[in-house]
Amino acid sequence: MSFKIFMVIVLFFGCCHAQKLIKPLGFNKDSISINTNIKLHDAVSFENLIITFEKVIVDSRCPKGVQCVRAGEAKVLISIFEDGIFLENKVIIIDPEGYIFKNNMFYKKKTYELYLSALHPHPKADEKITDETYNADFFVMRNYRQ
Repeated sequence: MSFKIFMVIVLFFGCCHAQKLIKPLGFNKDSISINTNIKLHDAVSFENLIITFEKVIVDSRCPKGVQCVRAGEAKVLISIFEDGIFLENKVIIIDPEGYIFKNNMFYKKKTYELYLSALHPHPKADEKITDETYNADFFVMRNYRQ
């Protein structure tokens, strides 16, 4: 019984904290897709979802101005909430070239798909990226062929 009460309290405070940082997704010029950019530890809302950009797990993308044998990649952790209820954490791999692939998709419904399309800034030679400077592009592709 005390565990249930504890979980309710944790979820309540977790949802309240996330709601202070929520930014709605904005419309793109083509009106078929929706995108936004958020900073690390912030959240974005879309319909009844809240997506939180939790952390950059690894950023091994080849720095600008350096010739690398392997291009590298970035791995990002996000949390997904639906109707205020935690659904899951997802690790998303960002391609070093910035292409959107199916592995960038982290949530799918009949009418849309959600992607994390880019991680900024791109590494530069001899410069360390601090957590405060990371931000990510979220992308919603509407599916009108239901």
